Amino acid sequence: MFLKPPRHAGPQCGLPPVVIRHPDYPEHQNTLLRFPRLDSAVKQDQHHYGVHHGTVLTACQIITGNPSTAYLSHDKHGNLRVTIDYDGVLLSTEYFLQVPTGIDDTNPYAVICNFEDWKFPHNNIPAEWTNLESAPLTAVSASRICSLSGSSVSTEPAYLVPQNQSDWFHQNRMGDYIANRGQDSGPGNASNTCHLQSDLLRDLNDQAFALVPKKSPEGGYRLVAHYLSTSDYLSYPSNIFHNQEVYQLERYMVEFLYACFAYATFGLLGNFMEYERRVAVLEPGKDASGMDTWVTSVCRMNPQQLADRRNHLETRSLRKRNLPGSGMFTEHLHGTRSDRESLARLGRPIISLQSRRSLRAPGDRSLQPWSNHSREQARSLTFNDLPQEVRHLIWEATWREPRVIGIETPDCDFESQNFPANYGKLKIVGSMTSWLGRDRPEPVDEDGEVITGRVPKEYQYPVALSICVESRTHALRHFTLIRHHKRIEYSFYFNPTLDVFTPSGRSISTDDIIPYMSRVYGRQLTSIKKMITPEDFFWYLRTGVGVICSLSGLEVIQILPEDPSTTITELIKKIQKWNPRFEKDNRWFSRIQLVDYSGRVLGEIEMEPHN
Repeated sequence: MFLKPPRHAGPQCGLPPVVIRHPDYPEHQNTLLRFPRLDSAVKQDQHHYGVHHGTVLTACQIITGNPSTAYLSHDKHGNLRVTIDYDGVLLSTEYFLQVPTGIDDTNPYAVICNFEDWKFPHNNIPAEWTNLESAPLTAVSASRICSLSGSSVSTEPAYLVPQNQSDWFHQNRMGDYIANRGQDSGPGNASNTCHLQSDLLRDLNDQAFALVPKKSPEGGYRLVAHYLSTSDYLSYPSNIFHNQEVYQLERYMVEFLYACFAYATFGLLGNFMEYERRVAVLEPGKDASGMDTWVTSVCRMNPQQLADRRNHLETRSLRKRNLPGSGMFTEHLHGTRSDRESLARLGRPIISLQSRRSLRAPGDRSLQPWSNHSREQARSLTFNDLPQEVRHLIWEATWREPRVIGIETPDCDFESQNFPANYGKLKIVGSMTSWLGRDRPEPVDEDGEVITGRVPKEYQYPVALSICVESRTHALRHFTLIRHHKRIEYSFYFNPTLDVFTPSGRSISTDDIIPYMSRVYGRQLTSIKKMITPEDFFWYLRTGVGVICSLSGLEVIQILPEDPSTTITELIKKIQKWNPRFEKDNRWFSRIQLVDYSGRVLGEIEMEPHN
């Protein structure tokens, strides 16, 4: 029997990216795009990895308004022009994008940061895209096979222009390319679809790859998958399907393929938007005949304005994405339908007329009297009308209270070193309130281990990650994903400011578990800033320092005294009696706090610098 080896990430997935820079910004602010090195070139009988020149150049033209004169150079002044052909491979660390004739004639040249602000280049698509040829016919003939894997199992329609971009679709007259309109002249038409396995569809929707033309060994251009991401969260390592030829090319309209690539390209601009930029945006305007149209204007935007615009555009699109049959992974991106409905119910009282009135200045005359017109306006107010800082406070209110994170220590054979997958696994024990003993939902054994039980769902996952783009963006500023190296279902979101780690008696007394935990999570453990422990565990911790050494980001240890009447002064005396130099040693953490069983801080010791 022949066994296939497991699929794994190739060495090219871990290489530093090829960076495209903007020549008109300071060196520390000029990163424009980053491309993973997934294309191979043979040089002096050795394989070197880089990125396909034509794909990069096309992406650069898209984000600068489709200028055919754009080119790459090795220097910021544009004197050392890249001379390899369209199908060459870029191998250097960085290149500069030169745009002689951009959206306007002002430097720094403007960049389009959002797909919705991009105009489709009718009759101006690069020739390599319009000269595609089909791959030789294969035995696979089913109409609903996956375009990349050739499998007919668990395939779903994939929309090249996402259905949530119907406004962009109609503004750019993309319906002109639909051969058979039928009942749908928008992005839901079959002309705008291919079929993908459900896991590959998720990666396409996450802008991880697109379909682009590349030259085949026979000399013609074939349509292949080009990956723009090497994220660990992809369904498959990016090298598995990168440069994979697609099936049934004759089914696809080139214009929709080009728009799909553009949509994926705009997902690469997140880092560029972290500084003030000259950007091009689409706004309602008039054409030369005075008719209503969309015009491109250039303005300066700071990072907050750029983020607000992207959030506004994406939130508007999400309303369309959540329509039935949208073909998007709504539940994957935004939580289950029941979760979203319950969250919406939580939000409705916040947008009441009375709440809106309370936000106005005391002397605002618009409140007195209320006309019928004013009442109609008030009824139409939405959540987005609230000031951003108020909306952020609402998202933060959904985070509830601090959670306690523990270590799982199942029984195993230590001699054989055959550890189960959940050995040393970090897990959410519950809320701080429940862990401290008030309304404790789960029993504890003699070692202080929580007996396995179900943690309430609201403590497992921050609901703000699943409401809308703005709530998710704000939540991700405060939460970090702690990933388990073997089982993705063991991963969880952690708030370094709020959440607290606690060791158990078994984890302290078992020699292997702390080193094993360190290997499993690595530098992710630096996110843990607080630890809480009973007083008797603290002495074990300080003796072995295994747990504390593993938590190199630890700042505070909170101690629960055996005797509730213990004061901070008495605790200091105990510590000094055990080790006179202890309070001056800040090698492992900077503060010790004495807390009671309500979580209230009774006192604290500030550590002094270690000599």
